[in-house]
Amino acid sequence: IETMGGVATKMINRNTTIPVSRVEQVCTVHPNQTRIAVRVFQGESRRVEHNLLLGEFSVEGIPHGSPGQAVEIRFTYDLNGVLEVEATVVETKRKVTHLITRHARGMSDAQIAEAVRQMQALKTHPREETENRFLLRRAERLYVELPLAERQWLDVLLSGFEESLELRDPPAMQSHRIALTDFLNRYDSEPGADEPHEQTW
Repeated sequence: IETMGGVATKMINRNTTIPVSRVEQVCTVHPNQTRIAVRVFQGESRRVEHNLLLGEFSVEGIPHGSPGQAVEIRFTYDLNGVLEVEATVVETKRKVTHLITRHARGMSDAQIAEAVRQMQALKTHPREETENRFLLRRAERLYVELPLAERQWLDVLLSGFEESLELRDPPAMQSHRIALTDFLNRYDSEPGADEPHEQTW
């Protein structure tokens, strides 16, 4: 995307494993600025004029205020070549979505609509899934209780699991999850301490 001064801010780098979803935050630069233009490019140059313009749209309704009003820009890209660009005004949660299908050749409108529906799952980071969140919390709780040697090994397991979450690699996530769980089960005297509990009100 283009940011101030014609600089290209990268959203999805070359050779990134797809499907993928990435989000960055941009801000207004003028007092009481209520609109931004989102221009989407493909290319490697640091300057947008040397890249290929794929599409553009406007985000309006940004609240009046000092410079620095936040807008989140999310790119979600699938194996079919469908790119969904979503802009969210952080304060009001107002969303604007723009679909780019230049690289999705031969797909019908119905196929594109189905691809967009399936892409929504990519927007939830694996780190936010309940099972992964509680496994990480359990590991972090145990970490401070372990002797140095076991702590170092847990650090290796945690790093591998967290990297697989960032890469959104299901086979790697499953492999690292099993290894981490096995380790925790050997050393954790309260395996259910971090599990969510049902509440009655």
